[in-house]
Amino acid sequence: MEVASSANHTAQYISLGVLIILITLVVVLLRSKASRIIKYDVSTLTTVFFLLAILFLINAIPVTMHELALGSLKIPLEGRKDFTQNQRNTLTEQTIGILKDLKQDVTVVAMYQHGRPDEAAARDLFDQYQYYSKHFQYKFVDPYQDPVVALKYKDYIRLLDPQHLTINPGTIILEMEAPGANPPVLRKSAQLPTNGKPGEAEIKLSQALYQLLHQQKRTLYFTTGHGEKSPDAQPNTPGSLSAMKQGLENSQYVCKPLSLYKENKVPADADGVLVVGPQKDFEKSETDILGK
Repeated sequence: MEVASSANHTAQYISLGVLIILITLVVVLLRSKASRIIKYDVSTLTTVFFLLAILFLINAIPVTMHELALGSLKIPLEGRKDFTQNQRNTLTEQTIGILKDLKQDVTVVAMYQHGRPDEAAARDLFDQYQYYSKHFQYKFVDPYQDPVVALKYKDYIRLLDPQHLTINPGTIILEMEAPGANPPVLRKSAQLPTNGKPGEAEIKLSQALYQLLHQQKRTLYFTTGHGEKSPDAQPNTPGSLSAMKQGLENSQYVCKPLSLYKENKVPADADGVLVVGPQKDFEKSETDILGK
């Protein structure tokens, strides 16, 4: 399959190259129709070599344009084209789906030392994400040149040497505002590989983006009134679920008590209702509420 793909790409390059050369020759012939000998001036040769150089560069970079204009001739192109052999400039359908579903701004704070090759590779990847969503933004922070900004994210990054602010290359922090939530800005850190296999960095970034989007707090209700174990009981007391509550809160859940007898309904903001160790039977009206 890879050989066939490579052959198809080669055919595309040859076809486009032949087309460019033919068009250039036609222009030269029209300009020189009064003469039997075609004389190539310097500007014409320069144009030919320039167009051929573009053809070779296409193999190394992603091309995004709607049409190729050659004088009055315009060749329509369908969106974003990737002419690389292993499609390294093409995102997966899963990533594109996540990006197209973005409804609010997400900013990637990338901790890279300025001028390193991995910084350029990360920028290329971020540009591909930005192509599919206007809500995807990014910025680079050099922890050595701007340590004050880097320290702002000290709770989300791994410091190899805290004294000298040595950070793992490829460290990124994704940020998204969450009005009404606590905290008001959600963050998720990740580690992009600096010398990984093609597509590995995309997997890491998309996983972090997906986790960030599903990080907003959810509400769980614990029933009361039947001798249930309580998440609000003091630690080390019989029936205490304080450790469970702490774990849920660390996973972005809000824990609340629920008296079905008093409320006579399950609150609208409930993502789930937990019944833990009741000592008494529920009334039929209560089980009916839970069954709705």
